[in-house]
Amino acid sequence: MIFGNVPAASRRQPWLPSLRWWRWLLFAVICLYSFPYFDKLPSVQEMVNDISAEVLAAAAEAIRQGGIVAFPTETYYGLAVDALDAQALQRLFALKGRGGAKASALLVADFVMFSELCAEVSSRAHELAARHWPGPLTLALPARSHLPAAIVADGCVAARVSSHPVAHALVVAAGRPITATSANPAGTAPARTAEQVRAYFAGQDFHLLDGGPTPGGPPSTLVRVTGAEVEILRQGAVLL
Repeated sequence: MIFGNVPAASRRQPWLPSLRWWRWLLFAVICLYSFPYFDKLPSVQEMVNDISAEVLAAAAEAIRQGGIVAFPTETYYGLAVDALDAQALQRLFALKGRGGAKASALLVADFVMFSELCAEVSSRAHELAARHWPGPLTLALPARSHLPAAIVADGCVAARVSSHPVAHALVVAAGRPITATSANPAGTAPARTAEQVRAYFAGQDFHLLDGGPTPGGPPSTLVRVTGAEVEILRQGAVLL
């Protein structure tokens, strides 16, 4: 090797300080001209198809006032109402054209919000939530007696924490659990775009958060947790 036994001091060349100077100058020029570009980069909120904080807050307020909001999730668009408002649930089912015989699964902000709906929360349920939330695992746990019948099936209430930024931001802003039923009339294909939602419910009274196209795919895995026992009610995106 050419430098194998040459002392470090003797390897220095007269042009090296000059090279270092030009490298720093080039770096400074790049930074100077990059600042305007960085200022134009979209924020995280802007990346979600320009859904502003004001629009999100208005949607959350609509939910608190008993309204219906269509919103994007990790798979398809969903329809949200206040899950504890029996009249809002009736309006939701009327919009979809189906009865309330099939309970609606919910979205919650976190496990604490979910536990407030449950009569019993086992360590096994907490473990599953810690491992898979936010994500496509819906947990069904024994429901408290005061919950609307439309969100209770076989004595259980089912919920998950969404990993979609708009869906999660909506439930956090609303400050209460919301429904996550698909945004389509009964018997039709679930909507993957805001345009499909508008076409399905043209002329109807609802709010729409346009988060761009959603990817579709399998639904969440639905499991019933009783004590330490886990029963798979619907196999979906999470394999257990």
